[in-house]
Amino acid sequence: MVVKQQTSQTIEVTIKSFYQNGDTTRVQRAFELKDKFFSNEKYIAFCGHFSAGKSTVLNKILDGNWLPSSPIPTSANIVLLRNQDVEKLTFINRDSERYELPSSSFLSISELAKDGEEIVQMEISSPNIAIPKGVVVLDTPGVDSTDAAHQELTEGSLHLVDHIVYVTDYNHVLSEVNHQFLDSIQQLGIPVTFVVNQMDKHVEEEISFNEFAFGVKEMVQAYGVREDSVYFISAKNQEDFQAEWQVFEKHLKGLYKELHAQNSAELRSIKQLRDQHEEWLNVEKMQLIEERNNYTEESSLSDAEKALLENHRKVSERMEQFEKDSVNEWIKGVKDINLMPFSIRENIRSLLETYTTGFKIGFFSTKKKVKHEQDSRLVECHHLLNEETQKKLEWHVKNKLESIFDVFPETKESFRLKIDQVDFRISIQELESFCKEQADVTGEFLLQVTSQIEELIKSKVRLFIREFWVAWQENHLLVNQADLKFVNEKQKKYESKVEEFNSKITMLECKLDDHKKNKEVVLDVIVEDPRNPISMVAQHNTPSKMIGEENVLTSFELNDKENFEKVTGIEKFLQVAEQYPYLDGITNKIKDVLQEKQKKQLKIVLFGAFSAGKSSLANALLGEWFLPSSPNPMTATITSIAPPTNEFKHNTGVVKWKTEQDLVNELNSRLSRNMSTLEEWINNDLNQSSFSDDDQKFLEQFQSSITFVRDKLGQQLATTVKECHSWIAQEEKSMFVKEVTLYIQSFLSDLGVTLIDTPGADSIHARHTNVAFNYMKEADIILYVTYYHHAFAKADRAFLAQLGRVKSAFEHDKMFFLVNAIDLAESEEEKEQVISYVRKELATLGIQNPRLYGVSSLKGLRDPMSKDSGIPGVKGILTDFIQNDLASVYERALVSLVREAERLTLIEQEWSNKSKEEKQNAFIERESNMQETVNMLNEMEVSYGASVKRELHELLHYVHQRISLAMNDYFKESFNPAALKVRDKALLQEALEEWITSISFLLEEEIRATILRVEKQIKRSDQQVKDQMKMELHSTIPWYTYTWNGKKEWESPEVFADSSWWNKQELQPALRHFRSAQSFFVKGEKEKMLDELQTIGSKQVRNQLEWWENQLYNWYSRQWETSHQEWIDVLKIDINDQFMVSKQDQKTISYTQLLEVIKKMAT
Repeated sequence: MVVKQQTSQTIEVTIKSFYQNGDTTRVQRAFELKDKFFSNEKYIAFCGHFSAGKSTVLNKILDGNWLPSSPIPTSANIVLLRNQDVEKLTFINRDSERYELPSSSFLSISELAKDGEEIVQMEISSPNIAIPKGVVVLDTPGVDSTDAAHQELTEGSLHLVDHIVYVTDYNHVLSEVNHQFLDSIQQLGIPVTFVVNQMDKHVEEEISFNEFAFGVKEMVQAYGVREDSVYFISAKNQEDFQAEWQVFEKHLKGLYKELHAQNSAELRSIKQLRDQHEEWLNVEKMQLIEERNNYTEESSLSDAEKALLENHRKVSERMEQFEKDSVNEWIKGVKDINLMPFSIRENIRSLLETYTTGFKIGFFSTKKKVKHEQDSRLVECHHLLNEETQKKLEWHVKNKLESIFDVFPETKESFRLKIDQVDFRISIQELESFCKEQADVTGEFLLQVTSQIEELIKSKVRLFIREFWVAWQENHLLVNQADLKFVNEKQKKYESKVEEFNSKITMLECKLDDHKKNKEVVLDVIVEDPRNPISMVAQHNTPSKMIGEENVLTSFELNDKENFEKVTGIEKFLQVAEQYPYLDGITNKIKDVLQEKQKKQLKIVLFGAFSAGKSSLANALLGEWFLPSSPNPMTATITSIAPPTNEFKHNTGVVKWKTEQDLVNELNSRLSRNMSTLEEWINNDLNQSSFSDDDQKFLEQFQSSITFVRDKLGQQLATTVKECHSWIAQEEKSMFVKEVTLYIQSFLSDLGVTLIDTPGADSIHARHTNVAFNYMKEADIILYVTYYHHAFAKADRAFLAQLGRVKSAFEHDKMFFLVNAIDLAESEEEKEQVISYVRKELATLGIQNPRLYGVSSLKGLRDPMSKDSGIPGVKGILTDFIQNDLASVYERALVSLVREAERLTLIEQEWSNKSKEEKQNAFIERESNMQETVNMLNEMEVSYGASVKRELHELLHYVHQRISLAMNDYFKESFNPAALKVRDKALLQEALEEWITSISFLLEEEIRATILRVEKQIKRSDQQVKDQMKMELHSTIPWYTYTWNGKKEWESPEVFADSSWWNKQELQPALRHFRSAQSFFVKGEKEKMLDELQTIGSKQVRNQLEWWENQLYNWYSRQWETSHQEWIDVLKIDINDQFMVSKQDQKTISYTQLLEVIKKMAT
């Protein structure tokens, strides 16, 4: 009784202290603690990541369907459940208003629990809730929720919690989320019961139960969880874990009694709240000191005046720098623009020739005819010249002048109107003034006239830019000058303002001293409970927010059809065509296509978050347990499953280790260091290094393991598939492996397919970005696997965003999305709900109308013929896609070649009917046409496509817009209240670095997507050039067989993680806007910093994108020129060879058989 009185008094003193000091958050929580204490209730919180089955476990414990249960996120708010005599449902909305609903509203519980937008907390009371009176059970949102508000709700309830039951699902026990949460709870000192749910997923063949349980207990004991507080259950399917469930229930019943016998939770919570209050007082004091110091440094100016002063201090410098870096460069750049290409010069020459002495029109030339011709050519020349001016100059100038609005967003819109009215066209009178009578139009005279005309136009441009810039400067300065009169008006308030700051700081210091010295002093202050009283709302109806989803396909079914081969007759065609020498080029090309199709190694790449079941899915496709599979992360290195070869038979595995340089590069990249040798990393003193916890563990593992593999680096070993398992799955080994290839006979190998299993999407995203990009690009099929009970987790979202960016650049849709473990669905409705959820989330990332299916790899392994598993359907879909969609590329090539053969055969048939004399004359004509074509090819300019340049410029323009928009989101993540409680330069720099890193990574991802899109445009332009040449050759030398298609693949440049292009010094001044946390997050200084960072950052991003535009243009230009020169050289040789064949004396042969074969193929 004495202890209870002391605890009660301590709570009262604490509330009064918090109230007097103005800490409303702690007052609210202390009152909640007071209510809990006097109600003698004990709180048990159920926590865990989403879809771990918390609600299902709770429903079973509470003996009723009190909470919504679904494989997709359900609990969006805190739910409190009590056993009380009267049924009651109460909820608290975002405005802290409490509403009590009648018992009839219990039907709405599922919908209310999902409504995280409006409702933050629900309280359910009923005599049917199967827990003792005095116990309150809390259900919380998933700890890995992407909604920060959900995390705040969970953290804001922990001061009430006496015990935590942490629920994780079987497949995600070792996830990083679990580690982070257990670590934070250990620091708070709250005891934990650790529950592994969904144990019915356990497969003894993958990992023994004893081995799995040992690993789990070893992990949680590191966070203070006792071994006897770890339980392995299955809330839904209890056949194999009934005994464990009963032990878990017995543990909970004992926990209920144990909690009522202790008061340590309240004392722990009071200490926690007091520590938080002391931290809050210190933060308030530091904020006032920072505000005072900032105020003193910048005199008595308010935020508005400071901004104005800062603007005037920098505006002239900015203008001068902008004029130097941009305006002057624009004017200089005008000089380099060529307005006189060959076609324009020739047009001007034609015009000037009409003014030469002796110029005539026809035999009966008259002055009127000459004048008419002069006018006609003048108009045409004037039109072409102005068209060239508009195309090359006006767009250039408008684009440059528009950038002023980006750098100086305060510019008036009237100046944008001036830009839109730009007109540099030369008048017809000005052009005519250059037309003077002369004896002849020499090259020198033409050059002189064209230079004068060009200079006239460019002088207009230079004058316009200069006048526009001067007018803009005058207007800009005038606006700021008009506002300067307000700058000094508040200076007189300086002394009083500083005194006000000092008074507040002194008061806070006194409060801190009182709080530290005498925490037991009872303050004679009457404090009312600030929370709103319960409002009785009769017949309160909450509208349903459940949105109906359309029905979707959730599993495959193979159509019952026999395998058959399409009879193309290509072999028959080759047998017949070899008798006709003029078809040698076509028959050789057909053989090349057939050989390429036969040798083509197709690639299916598996992506997905860890523990989504990628490896087990691969095993199901292969038909046996070839890859290591486990609920723990297994595939730690990229593994290829390839068709067996003569060298590597079925069930052979080849391990290839990284070189020492590979390891040095990887360690430098991951740990942001610049070591030159492996020895430096091996001997690195971890105690003296400032690595994060994760990086520290990684480096410790590296240093402890390198000794065992040092002699293997740079080598490879052929062994059995089973012997490769440890090199694939164990991180301490796989970190040294470059790649593992398993040679396995399966239905995939029969199709010539290599299956590539990758590490989890989160691992790929962070450590193997270029590797992932290359696999996306080179893959013939992408299979993305997500898990039924954890569909579309954070790791999925980050990686799928990258897929969404590059999807449109693929020549065809090669993505397939699989929801694994679909057999866990309790009903068709639940299955469709999950599939619809994934489909909707994919759409938000730009992946519309995905091929999305549900499968069960475990069922497929146990029964390979089970249609319910979806695995036979997967095989059927993949087989159909490979044999039809992918094979159609070769079929189209063969069809094109056969049609070319038919065209040539008809020409040769007509040729055979000619007389000897007609053939001789035709040969002379053929030789002449051939020589003319070769001359044309010799003179042909191999120029880079203008359309590609436009495409590149436009793509990067939109990239800049997307990154500029994303800057706001990244700013919120980096500059957040949790990270910036006080003005600490180191913390501010850390936040800025995080913001820069996020933008840099997004830019790199956008560049990779741009590369794919540009390559698609290049291929299109390349094919257009080839097609046009084919038509030209058919017209000039119809006897020629055009079969060479030139370069097929374009080498992509590598894009490395890099932020060195940032001018970080230029960003530093923006940090001055953080004077204190309160002024920053409450008084609007955050928006000022964001605006300044966005302005400067946007400019720097644009500069980097311009650099990339130049790099990419040059990169592909070189490949284009090399490829096209090679193509032209081959064409010339091939044309000559075919001409020589046509000169040979052909024997009289029949074309009937050949044409019949072609006709049969066509039908």
